[in-house]
Amino acid sequence: AAKILNSVWNMHGTLEGLRVLKLLGCVNSTLEFNEQHLVVNGCSDLLHEIFGKEGDGHHARSALGFAQIPTGSAVEVEAIFEVKA
Repeated sequence: AAKILNSVWNMHGTLEGLRVLKLLGCVNSTLEFNEQHLVVNGCSDLLHEIFGKEGDGHHARSALGFAQIPTGSAVEVEAIFEVKA
């Protein structure tokens, strides 16, 4: 989540005036592991803290398990933000 926020800051110059629309969390998993949603909760929780749980931080979310993620990462997260007018 920190890298996402850093990228957004670098592109937009601020975190103000943004709304979180969607998160996609890809979790490196074994066949037995089925709690990917709990792993991705950390990112959602951070965005709720920053943008508000009911306001601009309220977002749709998907959490999926993968047998392998590029570069051997444990988790990869994609986020879509809206720049409010």
